[in-house]
Amino acid sequence: MSNNTFSLEEVIKGAKGKLIAGNAQGFAGISIDSRTIKKGELFIPLIGERFDGHNFIKDALKKGAKGSFVQQYYFNYKDIINQFPYAVIIEVEDTLKAMGDLASFIRHKYKIMLLAVAGSNGKTTTKEMIANILSLKVNILKSEGNFNNLIGLPLTLFKLNPSHEIAVVELGMNLPGELYRLTEIADPDIGLMLNIRPAHLEMLGSFEDVVEAKADFFRAMREDAKIIINNDDENIVKVTKDFKGDKITFGIDNSSDFMAKDIEYLGLSGVSFVLVTPIEERKVKVSSFGLGTVYNSIAAASASYLLGIDIDTIVKGIENFSPYKMRMNLLRLQKGIFVLDDTYNANPSSMEMSLMTFSQLKGKNRGIAILGDMLELGEIAHISHEELGSKIKRYGIEYLFYIGEFGEDVKRGAIQFGMDPSHIFLFDLNTDISWDLLSILREGDWVLLKASRRMNLNRWV
Repeated sequence: MSNNTFSLEEVIKGAKGKLIAGNAQGFAGISIDSRTIKKGELFIPLIGERFDGHNFIKDALKKGAKGSFVQQYYFNYKDIINQFPYAVIIEVEDTLKAMGDLASFIRHKYKIMLLAVAGSNGKTTTKEMIANILSLKVNILKSEGNFNNLIGLPLTLFKLNPSHEIAVVELGMNLPGELYRLTEIADPDIGLMLNIRPAHLEMLGSFEDVVEAKADFFRAMREDAKIIINNDDENIVKVTKDFKGDKITFGIDNSSDFMAKDIEYLGLSGVSFVLVTPIEERKVKVSSFGLGTVYNSIAAASASYLLGIDIDTIVKGIENFSPYKMRMNLLRLQKGIFVLDDTYNANPSSMEMSLMTFSQLKGKNRGIAILGDMLELGEIAHISHEELGSKIKRYGIEYLFYIGEFGEDVKRGAIQFGMDPSHIFLFDLNTDISWDLLSILREGDWVLLKASRRMNLNRWV
């Protein structure tokens, strides 16, 4: 649901639709959910693998919706018109595409700067950090949570209103062409790419296909748009080599416009570093953990700086930022036991980053890892999980609880690299691990939880 009003004229023009029936000055908002739609709103019936929103048009109209899109060749709209003679019916070629087209139209209605954040890891955290900085100075619109797909992005843009000065949106990707379409809809003035890592291979094919799909972010940009890239990521550097617009870089290892140096890991206090900008350097202390936090911070700093925010505000916004739920959240339990909850999602690179951060935090304390499958890896799934196993002992994990179908691969890799087989426990997704875990836990232990989101490991937190 959106909170704005939309004229009938702009809805038809923006969605490239055709008025079939009804008339109205406008709509009080836009909704895709007939259960929560409010009086005066426009209903957009989306079509999925297991549902067709057209079956809920009447429900939406009964609840007070003023009108609805219908997809071409949907022949039952005459029955709807007979039952709801005052309903506005707008025919569109494809309801999902029309939703995106309308969102892009609304985005251009408001002459504001829009920043889009993309990448394999860290999108939501970096987007939230940028929003935290910007909100200290200007009124912003941001994507809520991970509203980063072909449904979530339009729903975000429908919330734009004249009070907004800057919009910060997150763009995800699961399928070929999706990132291009999202970038096309958002039409960012500034595009930030954090990294390119092996993820969603099941849908995209090889890692080379992932790199190619991520490159769509830059292909879909306007010529006068600016991009901010991770200069330490060779894949990003490669695909932006011929980008003709302004290019701003951030990094740690390679010389960049924005850099972090003198990094110090402060245990439970977080991490500190010196932020290097084109004109000055400032010491920054962040309450989050790990190298990923440093990269997210300098990425957020570079984007905010480019949007005209002063360095004092940037430092303040980074330092008072709190991480999102299920993303490197540290929980202190009884008897000095600590739990690092990083259950939001996982791919091979983010899994290793979690293990590295966990190792830094726990120090000499005993480490127990509760891990689960990294999904959507396609043909490299088995080897990726075996490689994960090979790293377990290196990062000081004494006991491994593994949940999912790739447990044998992980176990094989762990044993090959010296882990005691009696310290490895494999479970299927529906098994209760609590008794086994409690039999091992002791005072001062550290526990890491990490897996792909669909594994629902957060239920053990």
